[in-house]
Amino acid sequence: MCYIENMNNIKLNKSIAKYHIWPKFPNYNSIITTILIFVSCLIISGAFVYYFFDLNKTKVIISLILAFVLTIIFSYFNIKNSLVNSSQNNNISKEKKKFNFIDFILIIIYLLCLTANFYLLYASQTAESIISPWQVVSIWFFFIYALTSLILLLLIIRNTSKCNISYNTSTSENFLIFLISAFYFLSFSIAWLVYKINYGFDPLIHQTTMELIDKTGSVDPKPLYYLGQYSLLVIIHKLTNISIIWLDKLLVPLFAAIFLPIILHKVLIKWFSQNHISKLLILFLLIFPYTFFIITTPQNLSYLFLLLIILLGIICTNMADLILIYLLALAALTIQPIAGLPALLFAIFLTIFYSDNSKIKKYYFALIFILSSIILPISFYFLEKNIASNSENELTPFIFTLPKFIIPYQDNFIFNFIYLYGFNIKL
Repeated sequence: MCYIENMNNIKLNKSIAKYHIWPKFPNYNSIITTILIFVSCLIISGAFVYYFFDLNKTKVIISLILAFVLTIIFSYFNIKNSLVNSSQNNNISKEKKKFNFIDFILIIIYLLCLTANFYLLYASQTAESIISPWQVVSIWFFFIYALTSLILLLLIIRNTSKCNISYNTSTSENFLIFLISAFYFLSFSIAWLVYKINYGFDPLIHQTTMELIDKTGSVDPKPLYYLGQYSLLVIIHKLTNISIIWLDKLLVPLFAAIFLPIILHKVLIKWFSQNHISKLLILFLLIFPYTFFIITTPQNLSYLFLLLIILLGIICTNMADLILIYLLALAALTIQPIAGLPALLFAIFLTIFYSDNSKIKKYYFALIFILSSIILPISFYFLEKNIASNSENELTPFIFTLPKFIIPYQDNFIFNFIYLYGFNIKL
């Protein structure tokens, strides 16, 4: 019975291979995973070097060497694991694919519509203070955007509706994810394209800080957060000479468009036996608000990493997956502790969850729960205390002290009760 079923799958895959025509595309999953590993390693190494030294040309080279070495080590384990998994599910036919004219025309129209959408957004750029980008964007954008999504929907239905789960490493699979990523990038690019100066005030502060780091090597005082994003963008700027402002505008929208679809696909194909459902869900997820991914701030970047960690945690099955989660958690920690600390706790939680020792699970789950409740306020207290000490040139160690009771210096403290309350609000 199993033999007959396998033979039917092979015949189905052969018929699919004859029917579809797609550009020859490399192993998209492995490429994106390697890029994600390298970015995480560069963030960690850059933040480490910048915190203890600065980011002049020599330190940038040191950061890159560290990142490349770490990437080679971690990618080896990841690729080794990927090869094992692919060898277990490699039932795809090697037969040459036939040309399909309808698919070819749909892809060309899709790319033309995508280009037209980007042009309409760029043509709508404004330096004025506007409440919404839709005040200046042409109405034709909505029609072409709808047409673009419809064509992508047709491509997904036509080329994966008959595919089973074992077909998920084919060329059409990789190219479809690439097309979805391009549509994600368009959706995330409205704010940075329309707002000529910047969308919001926060990016201006971070861009100015990074430009100062680029010129002087460092900025004092050096907080423990934001270093990951600052070091990443300054290093890329020094290597490519691309403007820090443009790099900052593109960072989160581009990273979200590249990494989210492929990671979402890896998760969803574990849940649904029909392969096309996962791609349709990835496309339909854009109906939810995605304001975190339209502009670059350290908090938004760290939230993206946290989301990737949660998704990868759902399908974590081996040591290579867990190492990638720890890398992302450490990178998020150097960017913004609001997301980085929960990410690190989640990685530790996964380590305990997959442990075979029942005693470890019994006691350490409770410890993780307690840490999750108190670690953020405690960490921010220490960080702010450290910044205040540095600004006042104090080198005294941290000592916890209770606030003092203060009485207003006026004659009648009842008439000045508001001051009595205000002075002692800490108590």
